[in-house]
Amino acid sequence: VPDLPLMLPNVTSLTVFEGGLEIQIENGFPVDLARVEIGLYDEGNDRSVDSIVFGTIAVGETSERDTLEFNPQGNETGNQISGELSLTVTGSTAAGENVTIDPDAVLSIDTDLLQLTVFEAVALIPQQEFTDTQVLTFPDSRIRVTSATISEGSITLVVTNEIPVIMSVSLKLPDLVDAEGDPAEFEMNELSTGVPTVVEFPLAGHVFEPEDPDAIRLVYSAETFPSDTEVKIARENKIDIVAEPERLAFSNVTGILDNLTLP
Repeated sequence: VPDLPLMLPNVTSLTVFEGGLEIQIENGFPVDLARVEIGLYDEGNDRSVDSIVFGTIAVGETSERDTLEFNPQGNETGNQISGELSLTVTGSTAAGENVTIDPDAVLSIDTDLLQLTVFEAVALIPQQEFTDTQVLTFPDSRIRVTSATISEGSITLVVTNEIPVIMSVSLKLPDLVDAEGDPAEFEMNELSTGVPTVVEFPLAGHVFEPEDPDAIRLVYSAETFPSDTEVKIARENKIDIVAEPERLAFSNVTGILDNLTLP
C-alpha cells in the first residue's frame, strides 16, 4: 500500500507532550486480514515516530481503535514532529481459495486527531480562545475581611502579553461586585506582544465579598487575533497580570481579627 500523506495545515513543527492519531481499520477485501501494521512517519524530519499492529480482521469487519502516539517514549520535554507526516501500511491476508477480488474492494483507514498537549509550536496561529482562574492569597491572614464596601479608591492593572500574537483580554474579579451585584470586569483590546498595558479602574461603590477571606479570585479570558505570518509559541509564554490597588477608603468593613496585637 502506498504511503498516505498526512499534513498538519499551517504547521512547521510541534513539540508534543501528549496526544496522537486514533486509527480504525475496516476490511473491505474478500479475505480475512491476518496482520496489519500502521506506521506514523515524519517526512519533515525523515524518521519513524510510532507504529501499531492490528491482528486478524475478518471480512467486512472493523478493528478496535488504537492510537499512534506523537510522543511514544513519553519524553518529559516532549517530542518534536514536523507538519509533514505520512502513514505507512503493511500487512498480510489469511489464505483463501477461489477468491475473486473486486476492483472496488478497499481497505478503509479511519483517522481521528486527538487533543494535543503541546510545549512549543511553530505555525500560523488561527484565532484562539482560552480562560483561566488564579487565586491571589493575601500576605497577612490576621485580618480576614468577609465584607467591605469601598467608598473611594481604584485598582491599577498592568497586563503584559508575552504570547507572540495580538490578543484581547477580559478580566473579572468575582469577589468584587457593584451595586447591582455584578462582578467587576475589565476589558483590554488588541494587546501587542511585550508591551505593558496600564489601565486604572475606579472601585467606589463596589463591595468586596470574598469566597475565601484569605484570597481574591481573578478570572481571565483571552482571544487571539489570527497571525498572518509564522510565529513560535512556547509553554513559558504567558499573560502577565499585576494588580496594584491604590489607597482605598471603606464605609463599612466586617471580618475576623486573628492574633492581631495593637500598640
